[in-house]
Amino acid sequence: MQQTEKPSTKPWVLVVDDDFGGRNLNAFILSKANFESVSCASVQEALNAYEAEPEKFSLIITDLRMPGQDGEDLAKQIREKDPDLPIILITGTTFTVKNEALFTKIIKKPFNKKDFLDCVTSLVRTADSS
Repeated sequence: MQQTEKPSTKPWVLVVDDDFGGRNLNAFILSKANFESVSCASVQEALNAYEAEPEKFSLIITDLRMPGQDGEDLAKQIREKDPDLPIILITGTTFTVKNEALFTKIIKKPFNKKDFLDCVTSLVRTADSS
């Protein structure tokens, strides 16, 4: 798990993807747009990060297909704890999402960086204003 160490008032995003490149690209895009992030390679790692500081995160971004538990498994477990936390699913697969209602937004790969950031920003504003 990679985490920025300095205290920040920037919104925090939990980024979950077993693919190193995808995970780091998303975290990099977020950092350039004034977000902080915690990057995790698995559902269990993400749950550990979330459970350590659940109030820290304004948004979760997760991949669908990962070894072991997948993005839907993560969303189910997060929804039990915080039904209002926005969760974005990013998927490049042709697999069907079994329960789309678990996710606030679904983004298909490849995606446009501007559209991605517009989505993230709108969901964080919505979450922070509630």
